Amino acid sequence: MVQRKRGKSGRAPIALVTGAAAGLGFELSKLYAEAGYGLVLVDSDTGRLQSTADRLKNRYGVAVTPIAQDLGDTGAPDRISRELTGSGLTPDVIITREGFRVYGPFPKADFQKELHPVCRDYQ
Repeated sequence: MVQRKRGKSGRAPIALVTGAAAGLGFELSKLYAEAGYGLVLVDSDTGRLQSTADRLKNRYGVAVTPIAQDLGDTGAPDRISRELTGSGLTPDVIITREGFRVYGPFPKADFQKELHPVCRDYQ
């Protein structure tokens, strides 16, 4: 259960959720919306992202900002940051549930593809 808190300047807190259009990301988004958090939803599936944003906004009555970005793209974090800054949004919580998108037996996997998300998280 997510506890309701006040965000900066007394406004509703904001949770940024990646992979938010389906699965675990969607379920986490519902929990935060139910607790009264405004949401910034990030996902690469534009159509499903907008549908998810509309659904959460209508069901929970919270502000929802969808951002269509593929976090597998190295420029995505900067674009998300610029969009947040341009919208005046400062997340209070960040929930990242990004997958690696690398498939197959580990010994045959491309090491650079495996390492990329880890390196990006610590840049």
